Amino acid sequence: MSRARALVLAAAIAYVLFVARQLDRPLMYDDANFALAARAVAETGLPFGNQGWMSERGDFSQREQWALWHPPLYVYLEGALARLAGWTPPVLRLPGVLGGLAAALLTYLLAKHLTRGPPAMRDVAGSVAASLVLVCPLAIQSALVIDIDFPLLLPLTLLFLLQYLRLESTKAAWLILAPLFVLLLWAKMTNPIPLVLVVVMWQALRGNFTRAGLHFAGIGVAGAALFGVSWLLIGRWLGFPLDMPFGVNLVQWQDSADVARHAYTSPGAFLEGLQPSVLWLGPGLVALGLAGLGVRGAQLARCWRFLRADVLIGLLAVLVLGYVNKGAGWFPKYQVAMAPLLACLAAPLVAQAWCARPRLTLSLTVVAVGAGGAITLGLLRDDWALQRTYAIDPAAGAWLLAVVIVAVLAGLPLRASAVTATAALVGLALGWSLATDVYQQQAAYQTDYWYGTRGTAEAARWVDAHLTPDQTYVAAKEVAVRARAERYVDQDNLVYLLGTGRSFDGAWAGEPIHALVTWQREPYLADLFGRMLPSAGFREADRFGDYVVYLPESVS
Repeated sequence: MSRARALVLAAAIAYVLFVARQLDRPLMYDDANFALAARAVAETGLPFGNQGWMSERGDFSQREQWALWHPPLYVYLEGALARLAGWTPPVLRLPGVLGGLAAALLTYLLAKHLTRGPPAMRDVAGSVAASLVLVCPLAIQSALVIDIDFPLLLPLTLLFLLQYLRLESTKAAWLILAPLFVLLLWAKMTNPIPLVLVVVMWQALRGNFTRAGLHFAGIGVAGAALFGVSWLLIGRWLGFPLDMPFGVNLVQWQDSADVARHAYTSPGAFLEGLQPSVLWLGPGLVALGLAGLGVRGAQLARCWRFLRADVLIGLLAVLVLGYVNKGAGWFPKYQVAMAPLLACLAAPLVAQAWCARPRLTLSLTVVAVGAGGAITLGLLRDDWALQRTYAIDPAAGAWLLAVVIVAVLAGLPLRASAVTATAALVGLALGWSLATDVYQQQAAYQTDYWYGTRGTAEAARWVDAHLTPDQTYVAAKEVAVRARAERYVDQDNLVYLLGTGRSFDGAWAGEPIHALVTWQREPYLADLFGRMLPSAGFREADRFGDYVVYLPESVS
């Protein structure tokens, strides 16, 4: 086995081990909604069931709702697994585990396809790119999130890119790519649309206007039409509210635009909006991707000719510009697609350095892995995420930069500074990722949504001990999904009610509220509940980590 293959095998083993140790941790935030939808599919065959009176485009009146926030391909996948293997967090997280491995394999093939050179060099490019993705903290934590983006949307997106670059010059490309585009739309309707626009624009920039038009019509328009027909037929057969995913996506696009608008108020705000993504991806991986982007920019300046790697650059630009400042529960889950794109852009540079000076590259990479890991564990840990500063200590940043500078200086006598700088960046990327992974997998708190949250399991046990199944209560959804009492009102509903200045009389939908089990790690929520609930007749009764329990004053 070559050293490159050994590297990617070790990365795959590390990925599986890191994820496996966290499979049974509590579900959190949106995990709960998808888990409840999966249970409904497993029990009834339809994504319709209890969602805790969650807002359905402003309607808070329905406890049982359709889970059609997006086309239900992912929900049916989760439901089938739950029916076959049981409705448990490890089973529900299995698509994420497999989706990460699939994404790594497709990253390997894509980087290999984009790299010019002998087979050994292309194998190195693919192996290094896949390894960088497998150990990336954002990828590992995304594998544990029960949502569409990582388990399903990312592998399908990479598969579309790979197949498009292989088939784009053939006459029958649309026969494979149009159905694949339909599958992408059945997964989620957000990313696939700009993906098609990127490849069409790429063809136009290459001067292939006829091919651009044919691909727009044969892949984009035809694929959208096939999706529309299939959605209409399946939706009517199963009784879906056909407009729901379109309405929900419109609301989400408007929300994303409002969030992103803040990032465009100034260059400083834009960079600040990127900081969470940069740190979750890892400064080393981002620097490697930017180095590959810089080399490609220099090539374009010399010769205005668009290559296949430019498709990845175009998609990366769309993700950066569209998802800047965008997250869910303090977690940049939408940006995980940047990891394989950055790795693929960096892969040719790494492969050239590896094959030109293999011993020097490997030696410096190993040293940089150790240095990057030691700096991360010793000076950084996960404070940037735990404290939500999304900034690293200047001293730690200086040490990371010093590793690269020393590597460059070491390469000067050998006339191999580019090689040594590349090796240092690869080592820092791997060292940062592995150290962060080690720290997160042993953390006693949540390390994806609502980073740092403690007390979820204890709060759920309190519900089981004090409330009966027929009693209605308000709770954070991650508590309710663990508890036996299912008549819960999603805490977000009450936050919306109180935040808009409306009164809360201690009842919901005409039913008295017997307890409130509220998540208060966010200072705004702690202040809101602390001010408003006493006036509504509730008193604090207990605390479990970041959860505070309130009971009616009449209950002793």
